[in-house]
Parts: sequence; C-alpha cells; structure tokens
Amino acid sequence: MLSDTESNLMKTLGLGQAEWKGMKFWERTSFVVDPKGVIRKVYEKVNPEGHEKVLLANIEEMQAKAA
Repeated sequence: MLSDTESNLMKTLGLGQAEWKGMKFWERTSFVVDPKGVIRKVYEKVNPEGHEKVLLANIEEMQAKAA
C-alpha cells in the first residue's frame, strides 16, 4: 500500500484531477505492482467500498496464472 501525499507518482503517471464545487482533487486510483516493480493492473475512479475484495481476487488470479 502506498500513499502519494505529495502527488509525485500521480503527476508522473499523468493521472487527471477532478473538480467538484470549485475544488480540484485526485481521483482514487489503485495499481497492482508485481515484485519487479511492473504495473500489472490499474483501477481508475475507484469506489473504496469493497475495492479490497476486487484487488485481492485479481491478485490471486494473477498469482495462479504465474504459477
């Protein structure tokens, strides 16, 4: 789990910002990164409710394919 509090990663990856009531904010985005540092999957505009279940299922699926 990584928190990009200075927005460095989001800016580097070119992720956009949304605007709501005149305020800009970064949309929630999750990445699955393998042990070699390769981004394997990107989830944009994430609803955090229940997202961990989707992430875990996808990671388990990727691990099964790699085995």
